[in-house]
Amino acid sequence: MSLQPNYKNIVYMTDKSYLFQTYVSMLSLKQNKRCNVSYSVYLLCIEFDDLGKIESLNSEDFQIKPIYIKKNIFKRPDNAGVVYYKLLLHELLDCDVVFHIDSDTVVVDDVSDIFDIDISDYYCGAVRDKIKGFRYFNAGNVLFNLKKIREDVVNDTDTMYVYYDRLNKQLQDEKCFLWEQDVLNEAFKGKIKYIHYGYNFLVNTYSKYGFNELVRLYGEPVKSENLKILHYASFPKPWKRPNLFGQIWKMYAEETANKEKEKMILKVACREFK
Repeated sequence: MSLQPNYKNIVYMTDKSYLFQTYVSMLSLKQNKRCNVSYSVYLLCIEFDDLGKIESLNSEDFQIKPIYIKKNIFKRPDNAGVVYYKLLLHELLDCDVVFHIDSDTVVVDDVSDIFDIDISDYYCGAVRDKIKGFRYFNAGNVLFNLKKIREDVVNDTDTMYVYYDRLNKQLQDEKCFLWEQDVLNEAFKGKIKYIHYGYNFLVNTYSKYGFNELVRLYGEPVKSENLKILHYASFPKPWKRPNLFGQIWKMYAEETANKEKEKMILKVACREFK
C-alpha cells in the first residue's frame, strides 16, 4: 500500500493584470521542487475566474486550489489592494500553516524545507528588510501560522480587517507607507521569527547595500548557492527592464530555463566572480 503524499500548503494571490507573472512564479516553483514533494497551491483570484495557463500546471503533486474573490474589498486605484488579502488568509484558507509567495518572484530551488521551521510560537516566519530598521520584515514571501493568528490576533470583537482599518489610518500619514507590509509588521510585532534570506532574496535592493551592511542584516554573507526565491520587489520589474537577476525571470517566462546558465548568472549577479 503506497503512502499518501503529505501536501505542503502554498498560497498566491493575484488579479488579472498579474496573472502571467503569477504563472511564471508557479511554473518555477513546480519545476524546482523535489520529486517527492507535493504542494497544495491555493490561488486567490481577485475579481476574475479564468486561470489561463495556470490550469496546465495542475497535477497530482501540484494541486491548484482556486479561491474566487468576486469583489475586492481593499480596492485601490494602483491595484495594490490585492496584497491586503494577506490579512485575511486565516479566514480564507482551511489550513494551519501556509507559505505565501508573491507573484513578482521566481523560485530557483526547492522550498519545501521552509515547513521544517518551527513557528508554533510565532505569527509568521519572514526575512528581514532594512527599510525601517532591523526589526522589520518583508511581507512578500511569508510563512504564516494561521492557527496562532486565529487564536491570538482575531477574537469575538476584532478582526484583521478592523485591525487593518485602524492601523491604515494611523500609518497613512507617514512618508513611507508600504501597504500590507506595514500593517503586518505592526500586527505581528514581537511574534515574528526571522528566517534565512534565501526564501525572499530582494534582488533590486541587493546592490544598494554594502557587504558589511548585508552581513548585519542577514547574519552572513550572501551566497548564490543559498538563494531559493528571487523577489523582484520595487523596480525594475524584469518583464519591463530585465537586469542581470531579471534574465533568470525571463528564462522562466519564455520556458527556456537552464539550470547551468541560471547558476552562472546567479554567481555573477552575487559578485562571486571578480
